[in-house]
Amino acid sequence: MSEPKHNILMIGGRDHTFVRIDEMGLRYSALQIRAHLTDHLLDHAETVVVTDYEDIENSVALARALHRNTPFDAVFSFAEYGFLTAAHIAEALDLPSNCQIPAVRLTRNKRRMREALRGCGIEDVPFARVRSADEIAGFAARHGDSIIKPAEGGGSEGVHFIDATTDISTALSRALQAGREELIAEAFIPGPEYSVETMSVEGAHRVLAITEKTTSGAPYFIESGHVQPAALGADDAVRIGERVRVLLDAVGYRTGPAHTEVKLHNGAVYVIETQTRNGGDQIWELTLETTGVDVFKETFAAILGLEYSAPPPAARAMAIRYMLAQDRVLDAITGLDCAASAEGVTRVHSSAKPGTRYDTVLSAASRVAYVLARGDNREQALAHAKAAVARIELR
Repeated sequence: MSEPKHNILMIGGRDHTFVRIDEMGLRYSALQIRAHLTDHLLDHAETVVVTDYEDIENSVALARALHRNTPFDAVFSFAEYGFLTAAHIAEALDLPSNCQIPAVRLTRNKRRMREALRGCGIEDVPFARVRSADEIAGFAARHGDSIIKPAEGGGSEGVHFIDATTDISTALSRALQAGREELIAEAFIPGPEYSVETMSVEGAHRVLAITEKTTSGAPYFIESGHVQPAALGADDAVRIGERVRVLLDAVGYRTGPAHTEVKLHNGAVYVIETQTRNGGDQIWELTLETTGVDVFKETFAAILGLEYSAPPPAARAMAIRYMLAQDRVLDAITGLDCAASAEGVTRVHSSAKPGTRYDTVLSAASRVAYVLARGDNREQALAHAKAAVARIELR
């Protein structure tokens, strides 16, 4: 007789994760929000419960009921707002998981993360909790150019640059509109920004790739593109890797992917934030192409004790470029097919909805299309991505 399939519970997730579960021959059920229901999930999951999975108490009760019916072997989440729920479910059911309550609490809250780093002797970025415009002004007076942002959040929502010309009351109002209660101020670190993709197994942290990013700049810093590999010297890459490992040890992260943002200034590495998940913005896909490592499959394998080996990388370099919309009502987006046929392009995707009003670029919601492209080196991958984006037109 064949071995019975492992049965897992997923908290949130997207189709690219569910497809990998299918490819690994696993059974699964899911707690999912209505906005992320898909035909693939409904067709392949054994049970799908539509719920607000940020409601931890209710989600634990639902998981207990499912577990009594068809016991699970593990609980997983790669959804930013699903980590804490998955960790509580795993603890309540005494199951292994890529999510553990202490690590999730420390990484979901940027103030707590910095306090954990401080406990390791690393005080690279001055920071403080702020509650009023006067407290923000006082912080900026002490530390110069600064950033305010929700302590918990994502997608660059609520992030605002503060300098001598900023209307601090307006910046505070915008940060509060993100809907997260706690705000922090951090000293602004100049210099290039990178993200570091890692894979951890039982507390051993492996750097997979370092990604170079571009943003819309001050005051909101919306990410507009990424490229792998980053243009880094070997010594800088080693310093970045060492700092990220210290951070992951400090928060007690054990098994799964992590996505850490850092800045490099005057040869020193500054941690911006970290998340115990794969990199968003398709960075996980860039990493898959340039390294061969599928962080989802490796995580399932590590937690469940399955065999997994990465295939050879498919590309030497990968780039993604986003198209941003602002100050317009979108009637149509054209040129997508033309962009998809451009040299080096592996995929073009658009989330644009005709009739939508796009105002100031305040968050990732202003990104209406992206192009993924490969190349023999970073410069060629970037050139292919930029050339393809130039074929897309917003009307």
